[in-house]
Amino acid sequence: MILVLGGTKEAHELCDYLIAEEIEFYLSVATDYAIDIFKAYDKYMIVGKLDKNGIINFCEKNNVDLIVDITHPYAFMVSQNAIEAASEMGISYLRYERQSSSAYSDENIYYVETHEEAIKLAMTLSDKIFLTVGSNNADIYAPYNQSVDIFIRILPKSDLVKKCEDLGFKNSNIIAMQGPFSKALNKAMLTSTNAGVLITKESGNLGGFMDKLEACIELDVKLIVVQRPIVNYPLMFNDIEVLKRVIREK
Repeated sequence: MILVLGGTKEAHELCDYLIAEEIEFYLSVATDYAIDIFKAYDKYMIVGKLDKNGIINFCEKNNVDLIVDITHPYAFMVSQNAIEAASEMGISYLRYERQSSSAYSDENIYYVETHEEAIKLAMTLSDKIFLTVGSNNADIYAPYNQSVDIFIRILPKSDLVKKCEDLGFKNSNIIAMQGPFSKALNKAMLTSTNAGVLITKESGNLGGFMDKLEACIELDVKLIVVQRPIVNYPLMFNDIEVLKRVIREK
Protein backbone atom coordinates (compact mmCIF):
# COMPACT_ATOMS: atom_id res chain seq x y z
CA MET A 1 0.00 0.00 0.00
CA ILE A 2 1.24 3.47 -0.93
CA LEU A 3 0.60 6.74 0.85
CA VAL A 4 0.81 9.62 -1.61
CA LEU A 5 1.33 13.02 -0.01
CA GLY A 6 -0.19 15.25 -2.67
CA GLY A 7 -1.74 18.63 -3.33
CA THR A 8 0.18 19.58 -6.49
CA LYS A 9 -0.65 19.35 -10.18
CA GLU A 10 1.80 16.48 -10.55
CA ALA A 11 -0.17 14.48 -7.99
CA HIS A 12 -3.00 14.16 -10.52
CA GLU A 13 -0.70 12.48 -13.01
CA LEU A 14 0.70 10.12 -10.41
CA CYS A 15 -2.76 9.14 -9.13
CA ASP A 16 -3.97 8.47 -12.68
CA TYR A 17 -0.95 6.23 -13.19
CA LEU A 18 -1.51 4.28 -9.97
CA ILE A 19 -5.18 3.73 -10.83
CA ALA A 20 -4.31 2.56 -14.36
CA GLU A 21 -1.72 0.15 -12.96
CA GLU A 22 -4.16 -1.04 -10.29
CA ILE A 23 -1.70 -0.13 -7.55
CA GLU A 24 -3.37 0.47 -4.18
CA PHE A 25 -2.85 3.87 -2.63
CA TYR A 26 -4.20 6.60 -0.40
CA LEU A 27 -3.94 10.27 -1.34
CA SER A 28 -3.32 12.65 1.57
CA VAL A 29 -4.14 16.34 1.09
CA ALA A 30 -3.90 19.00 3.76
CA THR A 31 -6.90 21.27 3.17
CA ASP A 32 -10.61 21.17 2.39
CA TYR A 33 -9.86 23.29 -0.67
CA ALA A 34 -8.10 20.29 -2.21
CA ILE A 35 -11.29 18.24 -2.07
CA ASP A 36 -12.65 19.98 -5.18
CA ILE A 37 -9.32 19.91 -6.97
CA PHE A 38 -8.87 16.17 -6.36
CA LYS A 39 -12.54 15.12 -6.38
CA ALA A 40 -11.81 12.53 -9.07
CA TYR A 41 -9.84 10.61 -6.42
CA ASP A 42 -12.26 11.04 -3.52
CA LYS A 43 -12.43 7.33 -2.72
CA TYR A 44 -8.66 7.31 -2.21
CA MET A 45 -8.46 10.63 -0.38
CA ILE A 46 -7.82 11.51 3.24
CA VAL A 47 -8.05 15.18 4.21
CA GLY A 48 -6.21 16.96 7.01
CA LYS A 49 -2.70 17.84 8.08
CA LEU A 50 -0.62 14.89 9.28
CA ASP A 51 2.31 15.43 11.62
CA LYS A 52 4.97 12.75 12.04
CA ASN A 53 2.94 10.72 14.54
CA GLY A 54 -0.15 11.07 12.37
CA ILE A 55 1.75 9.65 9.39
CA ILE A 56 3.10 6.78 11.50
CA ASN A 57 -0.32 5.92 12.92
CA PHE A 58 -1.98 6.02 9.51
CA CYS A 59 0.72 3.91 7.86
CA GLU A 60 0.66 1.27 10.59
CA LYS A 61 -3.12 1.08 10.59
CA ASN A 62 -3.36 0.77 6.80
CA ASN A 63 -0.30 -1.39 6.09
CA VAL A 64 1.50 1.33 4.13
CA ASP A 65 4.97 0.27 3.04
CA LEU A 66 5.85 3.16 0.73
CA ILE A 67 5.45 6.93 1.10
CA VAL A 68 5.55 9.00 -2.08
CA ASP A 69 5.98 12.70 -1.33
CA ILE A 70 4.73 14.87 -4.19
CA THR A 71 3.83 17.93 -2.12
CA HIS A 72 4.61 21.54 -3.01
CA PRO A 73 8.31 22.51 -2.92
CA TYR A 74 7.62 24.84 0.03
CA ALA A 75 5.70 22.31 2.15
CA PHE A 76 8.98 21.38 3.76
CA MET A 77 7.56 20.49 7.19
CA VAL A 78 5.32 17.86 5.61
CA SER A 79 8.33 16.41 3.82
CA GLN A 80 10.46 16.44 6.96
CA ASN A 81 7.72 14.69 8.96
CA ALA A 82 7.35 12.07 6.24
CA ILE A 83 11.10 11.43 6.03
CA GLU A 84 11.34 10.94 9.80
CA ALA A 85 8.19 8.78 9.91
CA ALA A 86 9.44 6.51 7.12
CA SER A 87 12.81 6.17 8.80
CA GLU A 88 11.27 5.23 12.16
CA MET A 89 8.97 2.66 10.52
CA GLY A 90 11.67 1.25 8.25
CA ILE A 91 9.66 1.81 5.06
CA SER A 92 10.61 3.44 1.77
CA TYR A 93 10.27 7.16 1.05
CA LEU A 94 10.38 8.65 -2.44
CA ARG A 95 10.33 12.37 -3.21
CA TYR A 96 9.27 14.07 -6.43
CA GLU A 97 10.56 17.64 -6.67
CA ARG A 98 9.78 20.07 -9.46
CA GLN A 99 12.81 21.08 -11.46
CA SER A 100 14.28 24.25 -10.03
CA SER A 101 14.05 27.48 -12.03
CA SER A 102 16.68 29.35 -10.02
CA ALA A 103 19.22 29.09 -12.85
CA TYR A 104 17.56 32.02 -14.65
CA SER A 105 19.46 35.26 -14.36
CA ASP A 106 18.61 38.79 -15.37
CA GLU A 107 19.40 42.22 -13.98
CA ASN A 108 15.79 42.48 -12.79
CA ILE A 109 15.82 39.17 -10.84
CA TYR A 110 16.86 38.93 -7.19
CA TYR A 111 17.09 35.68 -5.22
CA VAL A 112 16.66 35.72 -1.45
CA GLU A 113 16.36 33.06 1.23
CA THR A 114 13.46 34.38 3.32
CA HIS A 115 10.27 36.39 2.99
CA GLU A 116 11.67 38.91 5.45
CA GLU A 117 14.59 39.53 3.13
CA ALA A 118 12.19 39.79 0.20
CA ILE A 119 10.01 42.56 1.61
CA LYS A 120 12.93 44.58 2.92
CA LEU A 121 14.63 44.44 -0.47
CA ALA A 122 11.36 45.20 -2.30
CA MET A 123 10.84 48.38 -0.28
CA THR A 124 14.18 49.72 -1.53
CA LEU A 125 13.08 49.15 -5.13
CA SER A 126 9.46 50.35 -5.26
CA ASP A 127 6.56 51.64 -3.18
CA LYS A 128 4.11 49.34 -5.01
CA ILE A 129 4.65 45.63 -4.42
CA PHE A 130 2.75 42.68 -5.88
CA LEU A 131 2.76 39.44 -3.85
CA THR A 132 2.25 35.94 -5.25
CA VAL A 133 3.56 34.08 -2.20
CA GLY A 134 0.31 32.57 -0.91
CA SER A 135 -1.90 33.48 2.02
CA ASN A 136 0.16 31.39 4.44
CA ASN A 137 2.89 34.03 4.28
CA ALA A 138 0.62 37.09 4.35
CA ASP A 139 1.32 37.81 8.01
CA ILE A 140 5.02 38.38 7.25
CA TYR A 141 4.22 41.16 4.78
CA ALA A 142 1.25 42.72 6.59
CA PRO A 143 3.26 44.95 8.98
CA TYR A 144 4.73 46.80 5.97
CA ASN A 145 1.33 47.84 4.63
CA GLN A 146 1.66 51.23 6.27
CA SER A 147 4.93 52.00 4.50
CA VAL A 148 4.26 50.76 0.97
CA ASP A 149 1.29 49.77 -1.19
CA ILE A 150 1.10 45.97 -1.15
CA PHE A 151 -1.14 43.94 -3.48
CA ILE A 152 -1.65 40.27 -2.65
CA ARG A 153 -2.96 37.52 -4.93
CA ILE A 154 -4.60 34.63 -3.10
CA LEU A 155 -6.98 31.74 -3.73
CA PRO A 156 -10.66 32.74 -3.99
CA LYS A 157 -11.78 31.55 -0.56
CA SER A 158 -13.78 33.74 1.82
CA ASP A 159 -11.72 32.72 4.86
CA LEU A 160 -8.48 33.68 3.09
CA VAL A 161 -9.90 37.04 2.05
CA LYS A 162 -11.01 37.65 5.65
CA LYS A 163 -7.56 36.66 6.90
CA CYS A 164 -5.94 39.26 4.65
CA GLU A 165 -8.50 41.87 5.67
CA ASP A 166 -7.84 41.15 9.34
CA LEU A 167 -4.12 41.52 8.71
CA GLY A 168 -4.69 45.01 7.38
CA PHE A 169 -4.53 44.56 3.61
CA LYS A 170 -6.78 46.98 1.74
CA ASN A 171 -9.83 45.37 0.13
CA SER A 172 -8.85 46.97 -3.16
CA ASN A 173 -5.41 45.32 -2.91
CA ILE A 174 -6.65 41.77 -2.33
CA ILE A 175 -6.87 39.82 -5.60
CA ALA A 176 -8.72 36.55 -5.02
CA MET A 177 -8.35 34.41 -8.13
CA GLN A 178 -7.69 30.81 -9.10
CA GLY A 179 -4.81 30.15 -11.49
CA PRO A 180 -3.17 29.22 -13.73
CA PHE A 181 -2.05 32.73 -14.63
CA SER A 182 -0.68 33.29 -18.11
CA LYS A 183 2.05 35.77 -18.94
CA ALA A 184 -0.57 38.08 -20.41
CA LEU A 185 -2.70 37.95 -17.26
CA ASN A 186 0.32 38.58 -15.05
CA LYS A 187 1.24 41.57 -17.21
CA ALA A 188 -2.29 42.93 -16.98
CA MET A 189 -2.28 42.70 -13.18
CA LEU A 190 1.15 44.28 -12.85
CA THR A 191 0.15 47.07 -15.19
CA SER A 192 -3.20 47.76 -13.52
CA THR A 193 -1.59 47.93 -10.06
CA ASN A 194 1.43 49.88 -11.35
CA ALA A 195 3.61 47.53 -9.31
CA GLY A 196 7.36 47.98 -9.53
CA VAL A 197 8.21 44.70 -7.80
CA LEU A 198 6.73 41.21 -7.86
CA ILE A 199 7.62 38.82 -5.03
CA THR A 200 7.12 35.14 -5.69
CA LYS A 201 8.31 31.70 -4.67
CA GLU A 202 10.51 29.52 -6.84
CA SER A 203 7.74 27.05 -7.58
CA GLY A 204 8.97 25.72 -10.91
CA ASN A 205 7.61 26.02 -14.43
CA LEU A 206 4.46 24.03 -13.65
CA GLY A 207 3.78 26.45 -10.82
CA GLY A 208 3.72 29.38 -13.25
CA PHE A 209 7.20 30.69 -12.53
CA MET A 210 8.14 31.38 -16.16
CA ASP A 211 4.92 33.27 -16.87
CA LYS A 212 5.70 35.61 -13.96
CA LEU A 213 9.35 35.89 -14.91
CA GLU A 214 8.64 36.79 -18.55
CA ALA A 215 5.91 39.24 -17.56
CA CYS A 216 8.33 41.07 -15.26
CA ILE A 217 11.12 41.18 -17.83
CA GLU A 218 8.81 42.56 -20.54
CA LEU A 219 7.43 45.24 -18.19
CA ASP A 220 10.79 46.05 -16.58
CA VAL A 221 9.36 45.06 -13.19
CA LYS A 222 11.77 43.78 -10.54
CA LEU A 223 11.27 40.11 -9.61
CA ILE A 224 12.24 38.90 -6.14
CA VAL A 225 12.31 35.12 -5.75
CA VAL A 226 12.16 33.46 -2.33
CA GLN A 227 14.21 30.32 -2.85
CA ARG A 228 13.14 26.87 -1.78
CA PRO A 229 13.99 25.63 1.70
CA ILE A 230 16.77 23.08 1.81
CA VAL A 231 15.61 19.57 2.73
CA ASN A 232 17.92 16.53 2.73
CA TYR A 233 15.72 14.10 0.81
CA PRO A 234 16.91 10.47 1.01
CA LEU A 235 15.85 9.78 -2.59
CA MET A 236 14.55 12.46 -4.95
CA PHE A 237 13.38 12.55 -8.57
CA ASN A 238 12.79 15.48 -10.93
CA ASP A 239 11.32 13.29 -13.68
CA ILE A 240 7.89 11.87 -12.90
CA GLU A 241 8.34 9.10 -15.47
CA VAL A 242 11.39 7.86 -13.58
CA LEU A 243 9.38 8.02 -10.34
CA LYS A 244 6.64 5.90 -11.92
CA ARG A 245 9.18 3.32 -13.00
CA VAL A 246 10.71 3.09 -9.53
CA ILE A 247 7.25 2.65 -7.98
CA ARG A 248 6.39 -0.06 -10.49
CA GLU A 249 9.59 -1.93 -9.67
CA LYS A 250 8.99 -1.87 -5.91
